[in-house]
Amino acid sequence: MEDLVKACHKLYSIRLPMWDQLYMLNVFSYGDLQGAYRNAIKD
Repeated sequence: MEDLVKACHKLYSIRLPMWDQLYMLNVFSYGDLQGAYRNAIKD
C-alpha cells in the first residue's frame, strides 16, 4: 500500500496526506486515491 501512495506522489508531483491516510485505512480504493490526485492537479 505504501508503495502505491509513493507512486501517486511521484506521478502527480504533489502530496495529499489526508487522502493518503484514508487509503491506508482502507476507507476507499486505489482508484479513488488516483481520482483525488487527478482532481487536485486540475484545481
